[in-house]
Amino acid sequence: MSDWPPPGDEEGRPPAGPSWSTPAPQGRQSGDAPPGSPLHGRLQPMNVGDVLDGMFRLLVRHWRTYVLALGVVLVPLNLLSSFTNYRVTGGLGLLDTLRDPSAGQAVLSSGDVAQLVPLFGVTALASLLVTPFINGVATRIAAEGYLGAKPEPGESLRYTAGRYLSLLGTTLLLILTAIAMVIPAFVLFIVAATAESAAVAVLAVVVFLFTVLAMVSLFALAYPVVMVERAGPATAVRRSFALGRRRFWGILGIVILASIIGGLVGQILSAVFSLPGQLLGDAAGLVLTAVGGVIAGLLTTPLTAAAQTLLYFDGRIRHEGMDLEMAARDLPGDPHGAGGFTG
Repeated sequence: MSDWPPPGDEEGRPPAGPSWSTPAPQGRQSGDAPPGSPLHGRLQPMNVGDVLDGMFRLLVRHWRTYVLALGVVLVPLNLLSSFTNYRVTGGLGLLDTLRDPSAGQAVLSSGDVAQLVPLFGVTALASLLVTPFINGVATRIAAEGYLGAKPEPGESLRYTAGRYLSLLGTTLLLILTAIAMVIPAFVLFIVAATAESAAVAVLAVVVFLFTVLAMVSLFALAYPVVMVERAGPATAVRRSFALGRRRFWGILGIVILASIIGGLVGQILSAVFSLPGQLLGDAAGLVLTAVGGVIAGLLTTPLTAAAQTLLYFDGRIRHEGMDLEMAARDLPGDPHGAGGFTG
């Protein structure tokens, strides 16, 4: 892959000079519309409808790449999660519990907790380690699709593997940042409990809710920064904050709406397998539950990652002149016009 644009400064401004450039994606010709974009042939700021339309168009246009690239990771992760649930329930399904309510209690009381704790730990660790990779793959596919390239499963996996440490570091940094940001709210909760003050308790709830919303809006663009700009964790969080604060409420609303839509679509379609799996239990239920989880992941992750990626490019178009640069790249004689977008 040729160079993506370097990150801007701490205020989110692109560095001055000709070094700031966005290579044209491989296979994109002058005047072509980005296939996954709702912009009809040109880059421009996007509204809510554009982003929602664009995330679905990306999913439909590149469904094969999403399935093959994400399935490699989602299948074993969901099998592990289903196996953990299988061990906890002793292979009993909801039908078994309804027929004999005491059966579930017997399993839980006789289960070997010492053996389940390591299994829970392995599952939680696998989820923590794999989730950044899954999001990175989905972001890579969305970014290439938006810029007009044709993403391929193998290339997307290879590129994301090369960015994995940055993705993982960004995830851990975001977790630590989130913990630091909610400390004031928890302090207020403690003060409210100690002083038995309803007013302080209400203030604590307000601070906590606003902090959570702020994290959603300000840090939603961190993964696209890692994948597009090849930035490190600290730069990714800083760039996401700089781009997010300029359109705080717009990004917040779109991210929440896209997450709700993506989650509903994923859960509704996956319920065809997951519900029978939970009812049946046993090995068949384990497999069906895993299939349902894979389907949910194949729908929810691409949609939410695409929305965040589109918002990232929208921020650069609005505040960094990316649309002007891409238009200049298409002019005859532009020395950068043939820049490749490759892995």
